[in-house]
Amino acid sequence: PKKTNNGIDKFWMTEDENSIVGIVANNISCVVDEKYQVVNITVTDQDRLVCATIADEVRKNLQKYITDYRTSKARNDLKYFEKLVRDAKEQYDRACDEFSDFSDTHFNPTMKRTSLYMTRLENNMNQAYTTYNGLLVQLQTAEAKVQENTPAFTIIQGASVPIKPAGPKRMFFCLGMLVLGFMGTSVYILRKDIWG
Repeated sequence: PKKTNNGIDKFWMTEDENSIVGIVANNISCVVDEKYQVVNITVTDQDRLVCATIADEVRKNLQKYITDYRTSKARNDLKYFEKLVRDAKEQYDRACDEFSDFSDTHFNPTMKRTSLYMTRLENNMNQAYTTYNGLLVQLQTAEAKVQENTPAFTIIQGASVPIKPAGPKRMFFCLGMLVLGFMGTSVYILRKDIWG
């Protein structure tokens, strides 16, 4: 299997990697309130810092995904218009160069053919400018459309390291293990007395 920069290829995960991803995924809860358009992200883990870090990463990735999803068509249109504007600018520059080169060499045209050719070059230059200018307007509209489709996010309560862990309760776990260990040791020591 091919590994990526961080050492894990998500298409060729080992059994251990897949198990870890499953455990982390089960510890993340994401609830959407349709009425108020609020997304509530909850992470449960033994380490408080890990909880806050994962919650913050989930928020960032979710924001990026939603933004990419909502703006993908507008961004594609923007790229298309950027290419058209670049091409139109090149055509306009070429037309300007042709007109200025011809004008410089034929300062005072006396022949009708020369005069007509100069007029045609000037018309080509003006047409290229009109096309370029019109595409610039469409490019600005496409940029505005990307901005319009980009959702605004407000963090009501950011991820923070909780003061007390919500679960699992370590004190109860340790106490349970202590009682279980005491009972197991007692049975082991007293087994001769019990079973005689």
